Amino acid sequence: SFGGDAGTGVSFEEYANLRLEAPIGEYGKFFASMNALATGGTEAVLDTDCALERLYLSIRGESVDASAGLMRMPFGYGSAFRPTDILNPVNPLYPDARLTGVLGGIVSWYPADESSISAFVADRASTDIILEDQGAGLPIPGDARPLVGASFERHASRFSAQGLYAAREGDTGGAVESRCGLSLKIEAGVGLSFDLLFFTDGQAS
Repeated sequence: SFGGDAGTGVSFEEYANLRLEAPIGEYGKFFASMNALATGGTEAVLDTDCALERLYLSIRGESVDASAGLMRMPFGYGSAFRPTDILNPVNPLYPDARLTGVLGGIVSWYPADESSISAFVADRASTDIILEDQGAGLPIPGDARPLVGASFERHASRFSAQGLYAAREGDTGGAVESRCGLSLKIEAGVGLSFDLLFFTDGQAS
């Protein structure tokens, strides 16, 4: 870019996403990635900034998988509006942006083909995240009450369904916040998706 009150100036920005994947034994893998930004120009010295995006370990078994660390734990099937994606949801303005992960763990069991039952824990919910004005998808952690939950998922030739329940201690320390969600995806000539989330703070009105 060019500009400046005293004359003409030059500035530049460079973005990079660095990813690392390393096997650990026969069943494990280690994943890491970070976003790097470098800025400079005639009126400023070179400045670099790195933001950690992923850092987690995943173990894959025949019927059970487990992952823990800083990672993405997505829920729901909607392309932009996806209320059941309660941990680190997609920004509708930038649906293709890779989001910084949430700190937590998930264990999934596959009792049959195309079916899974999962239990998870995370350090926060999406309501505790403030997205930057630029929409870069970088979350700023706020309230960090741990969230625990479970989900069930079933896939078939014409549809996919996912049920979700999550809970954590309420902000008053007594009641329990609960989230119940249902997500459906139907293939009927065109793809249709439906997401529904019910929330209660556990306090009588």
